[in-house]
Amino acid sequence: MRTTCTLAWGGIAVVYITTASNALAQESESTIIVTAQRADETAIDRKREAINIRDVIERETIESFPDQDISETLNRLPGLSIQQSAARGFRSQFVTVRGIQPELNNVTIAGQEIISTQGDRAIALDLLPSNAASVVEVYKTLTPDLDANAIGGTVNVIPLSPFDFEGTTFDFRALGGTTRQFEAIRSDDAITINESFPLDIRGRGTVRFGADGQWGLAVAGSYFQQTLPVVLNQCDDWRFAAGDPGEVAEDLQFCEGQRLESGQRDIERWAVNSTLEWQPTPGARLFITGLYNESEEDNVSLQTEYNFADNFENVVSISPEVFFNEAVENEKELDVDNETEEFYFFVGGFEFRDGPWFVDASASYSRGESNELVREWSFNSVNFPSTADFTLSRPFATPQDAAAFNDPASFEFDEIDIEPTRTVSDTEQYQLNIRHSFGDNGFGGFVQGGFKYRTTSALNDRDENQFEATPGGPLDGATLADLNLGIDGGTVFGLPIGPTINPVTGEAFVAANPGALFFNEAASIDDAGESDFQVSEDVLAAYLLGQLDIGRVSLIAGFRVEWTDTRSTAALFNASDRTLSELVETNEYSDFLPSAQIRWEPGDALLVRASYGQSLGRPLLRQLAGFTEIDFENEDIISPTQVTMGDVDRGNPQLRPFRSDNFDISLEWYPDANSVFAIAGFYKDIADPVFGGSVTLDDATFGGITFDEVEISQPQNAGKASILGFEAQIDHRFSYLPGFLSGFGLLANFAYIDGDLEDVPGREGQVLPLFQQPDYIATVSPYYQSGRLTARIAWSYTGEQLFSVNEGMPSQGVDVLGDGEFDLFQDDRWTLDFQVGYRLLENFEVFAAGENVTSESFETFQGREANRESAIREPSTYWFGARVSF
Repeated sequence: MRTTCTLAWGGIAVVYITTASNALAQESESTIIVTAQRADETAIDRKREAINIRDVIERETIESFPDQDISETLNRLPGLSIQQSAARGFRSQFVTVRGIQPELNNVTIAGQEIISTQGDRAIALDLLPSNAASVVEVYKTLTPDLDANAIGGTVNVIPLSPFDFEGTTFDFRALGGTTRQFEAIRSDDAITINESFPLDIRGRGTVRFGADGQWGLAVAGSYFQQTLPVVLNQCDDWRFAAGDPGEVAEDLQFCEGQRLESGQRDIERWAVNSTLEWQPTPGARLFITGLYNESEEDNVSLQTEYNFADNFENVVSISPEVFFNEAVENEKELDVDNETEEFYFFVGGFEFRDGPWFVDASASYSRGESNELVREWSFNSVNFPSTADFTLSRPFATPQDAAAFNDPASFEFDEIDIEPTRTVSDTEQYQLNIRHSFGDNGFGGFVQGGFKYRTTSALNDRDENQFEATPGGPLDGATLADLNLGIDGGTVFGLPIGPTINPVTGEAFVAANPGALFFNEAASIDDAGESDFQVSEDVLAAYLLGQLDIGRVSLIAGFRVEWTDTRSTAALFNASDRTLSELVETNEYSDFLPSAQIRWEPGDALLVRASYGQSLGRPLLRQLAGFTEIDFENEDIISPTQVTMGDVDRGNPQLRPFRSDNFDISLEWYPDANSVFAIAGFYKDIADPVFGGSVTLDDATFGGITFDEVEISQPQNAGKASILGFEAQIDHRFSYLPGFLSGFGLLANFAYIDGDLEDVPGREGQVLPLFQQPDYIATVSPYYQSGRLTARIAWSYTGEQLFSVNEGMPSQGVDVLGDGEFDLFQDDRWTLDFQVGYRLLENFEVFAAGENVTSESFETFQGREANRESAIREPSTYWFGARVSF
């Protein structure tokens, strides 16, 4: 009979083997205790021996790539894709598991949940440097001992441990590179190249000390710096034009406004993590792990914005895709943004084994804080007669009078907004697990129970301070031509920004002339506090499970109970009496979550798993806040309590969590120790999915302000959703081929996901795609590893996905040609990366790597692919570096 024992990384196993001869069976039993410690285990071993469906990457594989953070490492696993945030320099990366949006996946360190610096559930994995991990596990099915807040899955980072190594070790690598961005909108345009030079330095060291090496310390650190160009072309709110056929073509489509943005983002980040462990006996372990990450980003953005729709009566159609407007408004903006983030995580605990009993306990604390200061200048123009051309994939406007458009004197000072925002979130957790193992007469197993308590809070404090020109002061009536305030904004996708605000002379002028501005207290009070909130969430969980092993079959079943209590505090502004009031709302619910999993080995190389379980997806903390944020333009004000048009963004403290029934099955074949071929199917039946939608109302009142027309955005629960998916994985090395061919290998994975969302308010009777869920995810990565040479190429693809419904849908003035024309989608995207390394000496390696070598853009569209909503160019980055280790 084959007996398998799965060890934690660097863990201890005590195996009880009971023998019984005929005589011994009548009189006594003889128990042999075998103790083993394993400091190394391959990812394939971990995947194979697990009771549940999971994927694993171990330290050696992580270190073989020039990955800056854990997210880049996860991108190589089946069914996983990475969402990058262009707003944070493409470095803030969120994991999508089997097409499930990031906020519905759990991220833990040593089994303890961590918190976002943005007060949200979606964890930006650039918080976790790649050299902070010993192993990264992705649980795609959950057992009762795991947190239930993971509809897609759980990413667990096992911290670097000194017991992963023998004696004293040291590893240091330094990478320098070049970031290049190529820009052109048409084949006959000149190509502009923007270039910067990033830096990435990482190191780790471990030491064992004390009697018999019972103590160990591991320390790792990293530093990252990069400057990125900012290139954005955005069209807001596509419309189907209404009007007489002689004036406007029947099938004319246009967007209400277009924004071009060009700038630069400077990113600097450093992190340090350490683990101190003590293993006084083979059955005891005490540890404490700490992680600190700090980052700073400076962003300067030059913008020009066209408004096509406010004066639509002046539109004349030239062709179905080109129109002329006599009164196109143009606004110039300068955004100067500084953001700092800090993340702390500490966890301590112990493990103790005595005979068949095993006890482990841990406590952790994590804190994320973000401080952002945005200074926004704006200059408004007179109306420019302009032609808007929508024949290209990215529409653009051409002013008829180019000389006037390029004259800085055409743009007059409007205002400066200064917006400080502070977000603080923290969480404490306490956990205890107790297990009792048993085994006799060809079967074995264990019974385990435990509890976990987590308390989380998030605070958002945002002010908007509005400054206008002091009457009679130097900015009163000033234009970009005055006071040396203007600068040429350059081009975006080949389109001219025109004159805009010089960030250097503008900031210097304000510093030298504080009396040139006056503080608009009334407008600032209106804005201050609207989006402020504080949300707390307490979760108490208890579970019981049992595992039974009979021959080649293992069965694990149990249940988890979670009690959730939330409290939201928000500030509400009332324009009628100009006061702020406090709104407190609470919500509580409990869930009983059963699960069962079976693992069967029909042959030595073949493995079958099947499971059923229930899980949760709690709403975002921001969504649970009861704030009401109101926004409108000054020119739309009729009186202090009446506005022609505006936007309202609201939270919803009474949101219910996603609740999912999950069904999984997998078939895995392990032809040798270094290969796996696996296929898996899964189905999720989800109740109460939360979606972000918009609706436009006429004659509505919010915060004491009556709007003639207002667009309201608020998260809501839909009726139900379902996900049906299939994924396949190949990890195979062709070691049986002759000669140098034996060094080739292939790592590939593919996932097909079909998600449906039903009973969305306002779209009843329709079936929509699930939010942020691509239909296809694929990675193909051939590699070569032989002797001193390693090389890999990775091609990754992520399909299009729905982001929101009814985005910017108007209530009147347009013909809506069918539902879904105002839904916002992210377009599909593929990237190409490579890495090659050569070991010059036993302990010295040089390597080169390329990321997004094709400069693939992030693009969104509204309703249909021809209606491009935004295009953000991500640059290519090439790295060159060296590694020293001993």
